[in-house]
Amino acid sequence: SDTIPPTIQLTAPHDKDTLRAGTVDTIAATATDNVGVTRVDFIVDGMLVAVRAVAPYTYRWNTTGLSGKSSISAIAYDAAGNSDTSAIQVYIRAPSRSKIRGQLYFDRNRNGRMDSALAEPGVAGWTVRLQDTVLRLAISDRNGLFEFDSIPQGSHRMEVLIPSPRWSRTNPVDSVCFLTVTSDTME
Repeated sequence: SDTIPPTIQLTAPHDKDTLRAGTVDTIAATATDNVGVTRVDFIVDGMLVAVRAVAPYTYRWNTTGLSGKSSISAIAYDAAGNSDTSAIQVYIRAPSRSKIRGQLYFDRNRNGRMDSALAEPGVAGWTVRLQDTVLRLAISDRNGLFEFDSIPQGSHRMEVLIPSPRWSRTNPVDSVCFLTVTSDTME
């Protein structure tokens, strides 16, 4: 009878790695046995998440909505019921939130850029709409400045609402733009 247990080693991620929430990461292990590995179980935070009967022993782990420490284990079994466990801990960092800032101004010379605050003053009281899964509104101040705070990473639709038909857009001609937040601040 087979009394020699298999051996298993988690190869990804590594112990104490920091992963970013909202991504799909691969959990991988290598396992061997003198007769043969019959299965590998993957366990995340005490829950069985995958069973693999053949190599490569991997699992695609979606970290959306997670943060803090997580425990990952892989258990290899052979036909005789012998087993071995490899376990690690990782830290999942919540996605950062960013600010989006801008300025609306009267582009007197229609060149698409603000040449000076005296020559091309900001326009106050205009509404800027930012949409992802949530609708956010900002109103430009007396200098034409607006800001959205605590914006999650990802794609967003931004639109400037023109308050009166006597105004027109010069740059961009369309009042809608799409942007992707990937770092701490966008302007």
